[in-house]
Amino acid sequence: MGIKSNRTIASYFNRFGATGLDAVSPAPSGPVEATGGNIDGQPGGNGYTYHVFTGPGNFVVTQGGVVEILLVGGGGPSSSCSVGSNVGTCAGGGGGGVVYAPAYTIASGTHPITVGDPAPQPLTPTPNRGEDSTFVDAGGPTTITALGGGEGNAYYRNSGNGYPGGSGGAGGYPGKPGGTGDQPSQNPGISGLLQYGNPGGQAYAPEGGDYMTGGGGGSGAVGQPGDGPANPSPGNEGEGGAGQAFPGFPGALPGFAPMPSPWKTAVAPQGYFAGGGGAGQNNAPTLTISGGVGGGGDGNAGMVAGVTNTGGGGGGALSPPANPTQPSGVKGGAGVCIVRYGV
Repeated sequence: MGIKSNRTIASYFNRFGATGLDAVSPAPSGPVEATGGNIDGQPGGNGYTYHVFTGPGNFVVTQGGVVEILLVGGGGPSSSCSVGSNVGTCAGGGGGGVVYAPAYTIASGTHPITVGDPAPQPLTPTPNRGEDSTFVDAGGPTTITALGGGEGNAYYRNSGNGYPGGSGGAGGYPGKPGGTGDQPSQNPGISGLLQYGNPGGQAYAPEGGDYMTGGGGGSGAVGQPGDGPANPSPGNEGEGGAGQAFPGFPGALPGFAPMPSPWKTAVAPQGYFAGGGGAGQNNAPTLTISGGVGGGGDGNAGMVAGVTNTGGGGGGALSPPANPTQPSGVKGGAGVCIVRYGV
């Protein structure tokens, strides 16, 4: 995705965050002057100005400096639950990959941004994943990429393994592993990026009976494995992996006021993004299996899509399907790009 260059991120960033713990932002630095985004240069009330891209656009910088970039890929879908004569349980989709640049030096110019959509519907036997999000630093040019989340699998579909992505989709019947979370290995040659993605959960292993698929991987945690009984034992069986928290991007921030209420709730005060979708379970029509915090859709009877512009994965589906006319899984949530800088 794009041409690599020797452009680097400013030397002051949170190296402790590379452990996977919440990143701590540097002190505001300015004065950056820029325009762009569906939310264009709104004050956060915390010493920062925010630009939010919920779709493609240009970040136009008239005075360069150090910015923070949060880039989230589109969430992965739950599987197509119907392949030929087989109709079965769908596994949760993986959250989109997340890239956080805590101190990126940007020069004046027009910097194109794309925001990854979910995988197209209806899903087919061809593996799908959410679409990638990109931030192009035109000065390099340098392209930063957040991968779309991997699709969950289903009943005897292809290998049954979850598909790879930023975070991996969950594994399907019988007992198949989740897909890999590939975001941490992306963007080689661009220093200082913190990257987040995890594998999807494995389905319940034995054939026959009331089995559960896995939960999709989240940017902050792996998807949980499935469980066998119709009423899971206490724990997190089949839940989607949690999204990674970014405290500098809380949902209730004044600068995010134009964003819809479901987005604010999913992002929460902790700034969660890209949770995995919850699992589906056979013969459990009243059971809801939680998606990961940060926009992951609940699985099973609800079969909830990922929350738009969080990069959350789609929730897995019940078998037999609650809605037999639409056994094709659900979408993940579209990604997002948020840029902030000191006032």
